[in-house]
Amino acid sequence: MKTSFTFLSLCLLLSAATQAQTNLKGRIIDGRNQPVPFANVILLKADSTFITGTISGDSGQFRIAASQQAALLKVSYVGYVDRVLPIRPGKSNFGNIRLLENTQLLGEVVVKGYLPVTRIKGEALQTTVAGTILEKAGTANDVLGKLPSVTLQDEQLNVFGRGTPTVYINGREVRDQSDLDQLSSDNIKSVEVISNPGARYAKSVKAVIRITTKAFDDGFGVSDRAYAQYNSLWTFNDQLNLYYRKGKFDAEGMAAFEKRGGWRKADIDENSYLSNLWVQQMHLHHQWDIRHLTATGLLNYTFNAKHSIGLNYRFYRQMREQGRLRFSADILKDNVLYEHSNSAATNNEQSTNHEADLYYAGKIGDWSLNFNGTYLHISGNEPSVSLEDITDSIGGLTHNAVHTHSADRSTLYAAKLDLSYPLWKGNLSFGGEYSHTSRTSDYVNDEGLLSNSNILVKEQLAAAYAEYARSFGKLQAQAGLRFENTGFDYYESGVYRPEQSRNYNKLFPSVSLTLPIRTVQLQASYTSDITRPSYDQLGNSVIYINRYTYDQGNPSLYPNINNSFTLKATYRWLQFYVSWEHKMDEINIYEVSYNGNPNIALETYVNLPTYNDMAANLSASPTFGAWQPRWELSLYKQWYEVDAPGEPEGTKMSLGRMMPTLRWQNSIHLPWQLLLGANVSWSGGGDSGNMRYKHEWLTSASLYREFFDGKLDILLRTNDPFDIERYNAISYFGSLRTMNNYNNNNGHQYVGLTLTYKFNQKKSKYKGTGAGAEQKGRM
Repeated sequence: MKTSFTFLSLCLLLSAATQAQTNLKGRIIDGRNQPVPFANVILLKADSTFITGTISGDSGQFRIAASQQAALLKVSYVGYVDRVLPIRPGKSNFGNIRLLENTQLLGEVVVKGYLPVTRIKGEALQTTVAGTILEKAGTANDVLGKLPSVTLQDEQLNVFGRGTPTVYINGREVRDQSDLDQLSSDNIKSVEVISNPGARYAKSVKAVIRITTKAFDDGFGVSDRAYAQYNSLWTFNDQLNLYYRKGKFDAEGMAAFEKRGGWRKADIDENSYLSNLWVQQMHLHHQWDIRHLTATGLLNYTFNAKHSIGLNYRFYRQMREQGRLRFSADILKDNVLYEHSNSAATNNEQSTNHEADLYYAGKIGDWSLNFNGTYLHISGNEPSVSLEDITDSIGGLTHNAVHTHSADRSTLYAAKLDLSYPLWKGNLSFGGEYSHTSRTSDYVNDEGLLSNSNILVKEQLAAAYAEYARSFGKLQAQAGLRFENTGFDYYESGVYRPEQSRNYNKLFPSVSLTLPIRTVQLQASYTSDITRPSYDQLGNSVIYINRYTYDQGNPSLYPNINNSFTLKATYRWLQFYVSWEHKMDEINIYEVSYNGNPNIALETYVNLPTYNDMAANLSASPTFGAWQPRWELSLYKQWYEVDAPGEPEGTKMSLGRMMPTLRWQNSIHLPWQLLLGANVSWSGGGDSGNMRYKHEWLTSASLYREFFDGKLDILLRTNDPFDIERYNAISYFGSLRTMNNYNNNNGHQYVGLTLTYKFNQKKSKYKGTGAGAEQKGRM
């Protein structure tokens, strides 16, 4: 009886509390009627005492449960004037709530640095670009390279501790590096960096960068970016963008051509600890010439604020990727010259890509949905020839010639559906994705020295996810679960190979908690992710380097599974990040004996044993008048062992040296409206995977100026002006082999000039994200 009375009392209390609450809703917009996502929406008592809060969604909309105590609704967002609105009885829909830019506060960000430029918003580390010195950085790439925990080296973005990110501009996935080069920094509103993406992203995505651009009025717009670079070879690039928007319709077209030259020199020693010590000392010079054409077309139609559709097509033609490799090799047996060889290899890869994406985004009542479909077809071929002259210790001469030809054809179909619904004072998101991939690879060696092959791979990936986010007072919580099923069928010369075929079923949980404590913002998160081997890594074609070294993929590779824990904190201009990872079956380059012959080293891919690692990053970005520096300290530590070279198998050595990195970036406003950038970074060396790195210096500088009220800007850049950039590392391949790579200069030293003309640039309303992102990357 007592239990029944208690249960009845609880029901009555819950009923009374429900009746005393009202669901308030509205939409946050800016001065240009564009939605403001991630704005803070809080409820206050009449004396301004905090009750509860939430944040606006991607479309600026919010929903929050208000008790009878709630008297005021306050909306705030960095760089905007706060709005405080009274809550009146019977009024639950606030409609559009407009926020106006606070030019005074934005000025303080640039001059005094009172407001935090970077802060935690939900699952992301958000950096405001508009109104800050980052507006004058140059391109989107230049902005991203200056963000906390993000590095840009050799045109490759890297989120510290997580690897290469997937980048989105206004929700559209970046498929071409030129998209970031073309986007001007003064057209960017904000950037979000997500280190541990939630369940709505494919679990092969280790990190996400979301770029939001500014809004523009209707009409016609044009921009053109021309780039020239010299590093003993010339690189040229020109990209033309055309924009048109009128009312509900907008269109965009782009055409770009690039000629890129590059080179690399290296000294490499391969050591084989057999019954004798064999050393192959190689001196190589690799030079390449790449020419490609890219064209895109985008159409978008917005029926109203709730429904829009769009189509995006991309054509890519790699007309030429010619590589020329020259190298000599001395073969030493117990430190005595055994033979000498000179080799010359050339290849010329050509490929054509066709990609089409379509989307529909809609809102029906409280339901939001987004559908994306993708078709991608890639075809390519690559003939190559390797010529080798070998002189033995008594002067005998041998000549080898190896001619090969490879051809690949890949097709992808993918579809993705995302839905969301406000539920229990929060937001529930769920959906699914399906992709089908087919790839055929043919490989022929004219001389019969290497095995010919015909490989067909068919793969289906089906995924479903659910993710829930809500606020508990100041605490923002997000939890998700994603299920992925992958079927991988492997055929060799038309014969099904069950030993290489795979079928995987895997659950991937993710959790994120964000809590502001006065002026400190904290975030803790956990995620599980996967890296599936690329189709090139799964290939079995044997590439001839010289008669002691071959190269081949590995059809027996397993996916790499990671479990990651992350903690972030921001305070004004300080940001801190630390992560711990448990890595299983990480994919890495390795050397093994070819067909059991220890005298021939086969460079291939293997799954490394399970190990743990930790990464930490501390970044400070204060402002001193016209000078805005950023100091960053990164530390990486792993717990990994390898077989000691030259020792009996099973004798272990530790690869656990901590790797420190220091970065110092500077942006300085000079007279005559010039912006000077000067950057230097130092890596103290350490261990990562099965490699031990030595210290490395990186330097760069830039000078930027606008003309004609921002319609024309000029950016002059130089990299490695002191010619001190070198790559030095040693790789451990079990007890039998090591590889020393030193004096490796990749032609980093260059001078580049960029001219960008902009007239009435437009921001597309396109909301598509595409589908099959993971498969695209693997293809």
